[in-house]
Amino acid sequence: MLSEQEFKSKLGVLVRKLRLHKGIASDKLCVDYTTVNQIENGHINPRVYTLYKLLTNIDVDIDSLLTEKQQEQISTEELLIQKIRLLSEEQQKSLIAFLNKFEVRKK
Repeated sequence: MLSEQEFKSKLGVLVRKLRLHKGIASDKLCVDYTTVNQIENGHINPRVYTLYKLLTNIDVDIDSLLTEKQQEQISTEELLIQKIRLLSEEQQKSLIAFLNKFEVRKK
């Protein structure tokens, strides 16, 4: 079972992905822009009706949001972002220091 923070993070990533896939700006939904931003960044656990309004406006069925098929479509980049959000600030700084040791080459 997911922790509350893991759930909020996964939910936020999925909502953002679905919204962007539909090409809808976060300020064009029937939910306050700040609320949408907080949901997508995994900062709040939305009320059920807020989630319903949000998903209805991006034409997504709530049942399909958390299905295994949707989660399989999360890109590697989105998965990294999701996991980084769960780290403490100190852990994030350590990760950045570690990543800075790698030489990045253009392919």
